[in-house]
Amino acid sequence: MMRGAIKNTSKGEAYFRWRSPDVSRIENLSDIIFALALALIAAPDVPKTFAELAAIWRDILATGVCFAILLVIWNTHYVFFRRYDLMDGHTVFLNSVLLFLVFSLAYPLKYIILFVVRLMTLDFSSGLEIDAVMSLEEGKIAMILYSAAYASVFIVFTLLYRHALADADRMALTARERILTRSAIEGAIVHVITALGICAIAFFTPPEIAVTMGFLFFLIFPGMMIVTYREKKRITSLESGETSPAEN
Repeated sequence: MMRGAIKNTSKGEAYFRWRSPDVSRIENLSDIIFALALALIAAPDVPKTFAELAAIWRDILATGVCFAILLVIWNTHYVFFRRYDLMDGHTVFLNSVLLFLVFSLAYPLKYIILFVVRLMTLDFSSGLEIDAVMSLEEGKIAMILYSAAYASVFIVFTLLYRHALADADRMALTARERILTRSAIEGAIVHVITALGICAIAFFTPPEIAVTMGFLFFLIFPGMMIVTYREKKRITSLESGETSPAEN
């Protein structure tokens, strides 16, 4: 999840030994769910008029945004299971909750993103109506529910990484690997705080403002830059011998 001090190689990461060289049954099931979710997102509505055909680029743009969001979640999931190879009951339960959230939210995600895209690119001359997707009031509710669900996904990732950190001694994680695990937890918390903040703002603002709150998700990027900076600082301190492994 963190890219600051990580250099990907064909065998994993330069600073983190991948403990799961093979794909597990948990990952096989997870990949199937992610694939089904992607299929739901990509499923197009057949245009019924020329105006709908001319406006199909909005659907393509919305689908691209949905793909990006889902692939971020998938990549976070992929890296976790490559790093730690955890198959205990606690991990299976949290992974099951994650898959339920991903599969349940795939279709609603497509509609809320499509609504925002149409709202931001509305061409009144084309006769395109945002109410064809949902009303502003419904859009506000959808934004609140989506933000809460997005936060829930990364709460699960936070719990997964905390579980891995608690099992660090058994897995013989190095001091550097513990730093990267803590950074992964902090990164997941950035996603959670951003999503919950958007949820709260959307709840207390009028519908015409609430439906545009999705753009605040871009605040995740500066948050992740701070996490990466902290990660590099910890690694630098470790390498210079200023701190002990236990402190990192």
